[in-house]
Amino acid sequence: MTAIEILKKELNKLKSLKEENFNELNIIKSNKFWSYKEVLPYTINILFTDSFKPKRRVSQVVHFLHNIIVAGFLLSFIVSLFQDFITRDRRNSNIEERLERIEKLLNKKE
Repeated sequence: MTAIEILKKELNKLKSLKEENFNELNIIKSNKFWSYKEVLPYTINILFTDSFKPKRRVSQVVHFLHNIIVAGFLLSFIVSLFQDFITRDRRNSNIEERLERIEKLLNKKE
């Protein structure tokens, strides 16, 4: 093989690697890689089933800490779901109050 053929072959390999990396990056950006919808059933299963019972003291401690982390994850998930719902009402009421104040000021100036 000539040097040009080797370079073309390596260039084609680099192009294919670039395309693979670009496709993987698009998957990650589209949030299909790791989302609550995919993770939540697994975390609930780990936390609320007795399929895993550690026997040694150290493994019990690790399992307990793991359950605390999973419970914290679930709690943060629940809070994030309701956070937008709770703040949406406040935003709407603030906007309504501002509009009322603007209307009053406009009525006074007329």
